[in-house]
Amino acid sequence: LGPAAIATIPGRGYRFTLPEEALARGRSTASATAAAAAGEGAEVPADAAPRGNLPASPPMVGRDDDLTAVAALLGSNPVVSIVGAGGIGKTRLALAVAQGCALETPEGRWWVELAPLADAAQVPSTIAAALGLQLAGGRAPAQALGAMLARHRALIVLDNCEHVADAVAGVIASLRAQAPGVRLLVTSQELLKCVDEQAYRLASLALPDDAQAADPEAASRCGAVALFVARAHAADPRFALAADNVAAVIDVCRRLDGIPLAIELAAARVPMLGVQGLQARLDQMFNVLTGASRMRLRRHQTLRAALEWSHGLLTDDERAVFRRLGVFAGGFTLALAQGVATDERIDGWQVLDLLSQLIDKSLVLAEGEGEPRYRLLEPTRAYALEQLGAAGESAAWLRRHAETMVAAMVALNAARWTQPMPARLRGLADLGN
Repeated sequence: LGPAAIATIPGRGYRFTLPEEALARGRSTASATAAAAAGEGAEVPADAAPRGNLPASPPMVGRDDDLTAVAALLGSNPVVSIVGAGGIGKTRLALAVAQGCALETPEGRWWVELAPLADAAQVPSTIAAALGLQLAGGRAPAQALGAMLARHRALIVLDNCEHVADAVAGVIASLRAQAPGVRLLVTSQELLKCVDEQAYRLASLALPDDAQAADPEAASRCGAVALFVARAHAADPRFALAADNVAAVIDVCRRLDGIPLAIELAAARVPMLGVQGLQARLDQMFNVLTGASRMRLRRHQTLRAALEWSHGLLTDDERAVFRRLGVFAGGFTLALAQGVATDERIDGWQVLDLLSQLIDKSLVLAEGEGEPRYRLLEPTRAYALEQLGAAGESAAWLRRHAETMVAAMVALNAARWTQPMPARLRGLADLGN
């Protein structure tokens, strides 16, 4: 009957709250469920549940291109995963796509929130409950869910999947085999690596270039600045982007690397601190960027909480390499990462594997064509350095970083007479950050 069937009465107990006709629909749903469990492949009657449960969402800012791209992917692929760092805006983009994409979904568009789950085994039943269904016994939950949705054409959004990724991948495999008419839109900090998955890597919001920075109107067309202005104005209607504050706003957005969650938290501080006051305090960003809407997930109440959630999903070796990579300001190559992050237990090849896993989990970015460079978003790097200090390793790994960079510069200098100029310039660029 779904979660709306029972209401909690404080100090008294529980009350059945559905009208009688809803109970009748529930009996029809139960009959269809039993038939599906018996292998008849029956579908739930069309009037057994409303046509979706998508939550309301404020307008998106700065994501028009992403919205178009993900909607196009979903139109031609049965499973699309929006993958990116915590706080990058995956949930809001997925909701906008689900609300606006041109798909035929006669059985509805459904939102399934997986963040609260502590037990991966509950993934199938959580999906079923969000759709107003109850899984029948007698078969594996994922298979039972697939049988119930066998003839459906619906869109199901699975939000915040990273901590139950294996279980979600198993459910998707069952749905693809049994319910080919169901399309799935997933948000996760890491790829699920499941059947038919098409990934969309969500980047930070666009930042102004130097030419745009001098013009408030041009700067306001960039996604990061547009979001800051919109949220700051919502917090203080007197706020407007102008010549006397545009440089400070751009600096704040750049130091927050265009991360939407960080920008929203920063903009909320404008009424109290002003833009220049906020800018002056960003060195203490984890203390400044706190507080948000009460409707947010707990981990989105502060920037630190969002990063702690991501960090908590890492293995011990991944955490060790992650915090060591925080010593690089701006970016680094694979060779530099291997030179800095190795120890007596983690060798260079393991650093390669662990770096790959950190990229998969959206804590490290790989950028550029050919041989990529890597970097941590600035708030992520600040958190990594904080973790390095908490482990009592700051002095040792800052020294290792200095020794690695010196060795690389000595090698580059020694080859100055034998390397052609383009190769020397590439080598200098690799060491530039």
